[in-house]
Amino acid sequence: MRLLCVLGDLLMPGIDVTDDTITFSQSWTNTFQNCPQQAFLEMKGRLPRKETDATAAGNALHTGAEFVLNSLGSLTEGEDAAYAELERLMALPEFEFVQVKTKDTLIATVQRVYWTWANEVYPSLAGPVSIEEPFDVQVADTEYGKIRIKGSTDMRDELGDVKDWKTANGFHAWKQHEVEKKLQPTFYFLGLMLSDPEWDYEAATFDFVVMNKQKQEHLILSTKRGDGHFTWLIEQLTSIAKLIRADLDSWPLFDNSFLCSPKWATCWDDCKGKHL
Repeated sequence: MRLLCVLGDLLMPGIDVTDDTITFSQSWTNTFQNCPQQAFLEMKGRLPRKETDATAAGNALHTGAEFVLNSLGSLTEGEDAAYAELERLMALPEFEFVQVKTKDTLIATVQRVYWTWANEVYPSLAGPVSIEEPFDVQVADTEYGKIRIKGSTDMRDELGDVKDWKTANGFHAWKQHEVEKKLQPTFYFLGLMLSDPEWDYEAATFDFVVMNKQKQEHLILSTKRGDGHFTWLIEQLTSIAKLIRADLDSWPLFDNSFLCSPKWATCWDDCKGKHL
């Protein structure tokens, strides 16, 4: 059995650019797909950081789940670990309430999603092989430099399947046809495949395990990935690498995502917000 690992405290920048290599994370690439200019600002270190109640709840859940899955204590102690992480995040100077308005409401939300995971998800899990399993691999060598991808998976089980813990305000945005198009399964499957050639990725599923923040219930949506998904991702990353090497002073401005708003975009005032 593979050694379990926890890398929760390791800070992983969204993208690393050197003279001969560009290393992409899934989160930065996803940001690029939603808003190229925001990804540009993040790459340049000019995007103001914001920790929200939404991200804090998700991070707290992950901390509690990792605590239990790594056999560090009981489910109740896992809840305590989740609360401790929540307190740490709320103490950050960049923390803001966005979805909820009070600390008590946020604590209740974390309690709800954690015990949904603990009572409904954890008992049915196959044995974990790895927790927060990292990958950092080269996927192409192009005229724009070597292209690498990096990240870490929430859990890979003894069946070979990959689990990813999510929180959401209901399931209205979680549909099977949307899951089939998501970047994360392709990114993570390619990274794991190249890190572990013995892993049977063709037989595995990527399972989004979504905890509802509004009431105690969860949803699991599964998807698969294959070679065509991987070659398309590499082509996408190569096209972004070309844009990076062009060394422009800005990137295209899009506002077709709900994330383009003063609520979610920390660059709003210096971007679309200037016009409204």
